[in-house]
This record gives sequence, C-alpha cells and structure tokens, in this order.
Amino acid sequence: MGKTQPITETQARELQPGTLLDEFRIERKIGEGGMARLYLAVNLDGQYKVLKVPRQSYGIDPVCVVSLENEMRLAPYLEDFPHAHMPEARGAASGGYLVMDYIQGVDLLTHLRETGFLSEEEAVSLIRKIVLAMSELHQRRILHLDLKLSNVMITSDGNVRLVDFGLANHLDLPDLIYESFPEPKGTPAYIAPEQFIGVRDDPRSDIFSIGTMLYEMTTGKLPFPDARTEWGVVQRIRSGVTPPRKYNPAFSGAFEFLVLNCLRTNPDERFNSMEELYETLGLWEQEIPIQGIVKFAPKDEAPPERPSVTAALKRVSRLIPRIWEKNRDDFERLKRWADDRVKSEKERPFRVLVAIDLGQDASSRELNERVVRHAIDLARGRHSFITVMTAVTEDTGLAGPEKEMKVYNEACIRARKAIKGLIGAAGGDGSPVGINVRQGDVVEAVNGCIRDYKADLLVVGGSRRGALSRFILGSTAYKILTSVRCNVYVVH
Repeated sequence: MGKTQPITETQARELQPGTLLDEFRIERKIGEGGMARLYLAVNLDGQYKVLKVPRQSYGIDPVCVVSLENEMRLAPYLEDFPHAHMPEARGAASGGYLVMDYIQGVDLLTHLRETGFLSEEEAVSLIRKIVLAMSELHQRRILHLDLKLSNVMITSDGNVRLVDFGLANHLDLPDLIYESFPEPKGTPAYIAPEQFIGVRDDPRSDIFSIGTMLYEMTTGKLPFPDARTEWGVVQRIRSGVTPPRKYNPAFSGAFEFLVLNCLRTNPDERFNSMEELYETLGLWEQEIPIQGIVKFAPKDEAPPERPSVTAALKRVSRLIPRIWEKNRDDFERLKRWADDRVKSEKERPFRVLVAIDLGQDASSRELNERVVRHAIDLARGRHSFITVMTAVTEDTGLAGPEKEMKVYNEACIRARKAIKGLIGAAGGDGSPVGINVRQGDVVEAVNGCIRDYKADLLVVGGSRRGALSRFILGSTAYKILTSVRCNVYVVH
C-alpha cells in the first residue's frame, strides 16, 4: 500500500508510482509541463484517471500559473461536457489539482503525422465532429480560444475530445487571461486576428481556428506560417491567406470557400456561429461533388456570377468579392471593427476594481479582507465583475533582463497567491472575481486597470504604510483621485 500524502507536500516533488493522493493511486507520470505534471492514476473503483498536479515554485512563468487557475475555475462548467476530458477540481483548500478522464487515443497533430494529409472529404467529416463539440461548448458560454491540432484528441472509437482550456473564457465570468496579461496569449498561427487586439469574447474567434485546422489538415501547411511575432501578425492580417487550391488544384471551389470563409480577418464576414458552420458542412457532405459552385476570381478580375445552391451557401457567397479587394488594409479595418463593437455594446457587467496594498502585518491583511468584502457587497444584486489588483515593485539593481523577469515572476506569483487567499477569506470564492498583478507605479497601474476594464467603481482602503496608504492619505491620493474616470469608494 502506498503512502498517503497531502497535496501540499507532494506538489513540490515528483510523485512516485504507488503514492496515494486522496483516493487515487499513482501509476506513472505521463507528461510534464512548465506548470504541472500529469499522472495516470487509478481510483478506488478501478477507473483510470489523469491527475494534473501543479508544481509549487515561484520560478514558474505566471502565464502557466494563471492558465491552470483558469482551468480549475472552469472545471465545474465542464464536468458533464462529453466532448472534453470531464475535469474535476479537487483539493482546493490545499493548493488544488485537476482530475480528468483518461482518453485512450492520440491528439490530432500526432494522428496526421502518422496518417498524412487528409482528403477534403475526410477533413470535412472530421472537422464536423469538432464543430459539433465547439457548438455545444459555445452553448455553455465558453470560448476555447486556443483551438489547434494538438488540443483535439481522436479517441479509439473515432470520436473527438477537446483538451487544454487554460486560455478559455467563460462569458459570464471575468476573463482571467485578459485581465492578467496585456499581450495576447495563444499560438499565433492559430488564433484569430481580433485576439491580437484584445478581443476575447467573440465566439467567431474559434471559427477562425477551425479554418486554420482545416487548412493544415488538407495541405500540410499553416495559412499564416510567419505569424510568430507581433510584426508578423500585422503582416499576416494585411497580406491575406494563400488559397488552398494553390497547393492542391484538385480541391473543389466549395471546399476552398468553406476554408476561406472561416479565415476572414473581419469576424462579421465569417460564419455567424458554429451552428451555421456545422449546417453548411453537412450540406457540403450531402452534395459531394460540388465542383464549380463557388469560383474565386484573381485579385485583378471581377468575380463571375455564381449559381446559388443552398440557402446557407447563397447567403454567405455574397461576401466572397470582398476577399479580392485591391490595396485593402484589413488591419485598420479590424481596429475600426473592434472600436465600433465597443460603442455598440447594449449592456455590459458593472465593473468593480479593487486596489489593495499587500502589506505583511495583521492590520493590512484585515483591511484588505474588509475592502474585498465591501466590494463583493457593493456588487451584489446586479450583473457585476470584480477585479482585485495590486502593483508590485522589485528592486533588481543592475540585474540583467533575465534575472529581472525572474524576480518579477516570483513577486507576481506571491501576490496572486495572497490575493486568492483574501478572496476566499472575504467569502468571494463563488463570486465572479478576477485577479490582476501589475508591475511598477501604483498610480499608473490603477489608472491602467480602470482604463482597460472600463471600471465603473474603484474600491480602495488604506493602511498605516505602503503605496496605497499614500494613495489615500498623501500625494498619491491626489494623483489618483484627480485622474480616475470612475466613482471611488474608500474603506477606512
């Protein structure tokens, strides 16, 4: 019989076969990443499960930390989702880990490496299963936002399972990824253009990723292979995509239409929803072959007349001429689209920003807990999102960039852990509360959060010393109170 150990002791080192973690007996380690280790385990009923156990180290990249926090938070919404790994968050009081179904199969990337490229018929049949899964995910108000070949599992019976929800966004909860990091997260070649300018709440972003996968499954190439830097992304948006038939002239015009319509820069020009895409894929399957239904004209020619075939294809086919507009700048259009989208929002959650100073003494902790509790009370009774933020400043002297980043990462992880404890102590575990740790001057950090989140209310408190006490009691207070563009609630 293995020795049972609390999660807080085992997280610091690798679990050995035979170790008991709650009711799970570790069989072997099956994977390892920057934030967590994956173990195959057996429960008391003899069922195989995969345990995702986080490392407890301050040297971990904060992106990995927040991604795992995000997965833990979304687990209750996915426990009964048949197209995922049925995650369950466990051991929250002692650090937490994920229990997931053991999926017997391979990821789609490995599958394609073993079998080679797919024909368009094979690709459409497979992608339709993925689209159905994504449609049901969207019905749960969850966007994946990191959909790619390696995040789709093909099971032994030919079904698909979606994995890795670390960058996902639940539309009824604060977006932990957006609120924690100003720069876009995800695989640049797969994520949608709007994600690069901070839009993470549009379901059509996942449709773009579907188009990228369909393109890669049939051509063996990425539609935007050079999109690995910020400049590469801008160039990708401006240059457009190479039509798949350039690599394989045997592809039908209808298949190319499906792919390119998913890959439009402007989300308004893609399929409206996964349901619409699923329906169109079904129509395509029923009418194989459909050669000549949709023909794409060169950029310097007007597109020819196209006969209508189905209601779905007829509706979206009116958008095709826009693909070939000369001298377009889709990047500027995308930014205008994002601005117009914000202006046209009919309703949005009431946004509460809580700014705290993480002092180490008991009075500071008591005040911070009171501030968070007040914010939760103020937000109660309306659709609200709360974000608790702080600013960290670390003196790294003459340290180089690598050392400076390491010091900041450690400070960020400590601060996030402290804030999580405050939220729990204030009774906010079940509330839509996000966390943001910023670096640098507290005045700039608070104003930046207010601006980024379009905060309606700022809640603050002051202790006897620290940056936020000066905020309330001295010159920092004057700078903040004369610059913020929202109401302020002060907890003394």
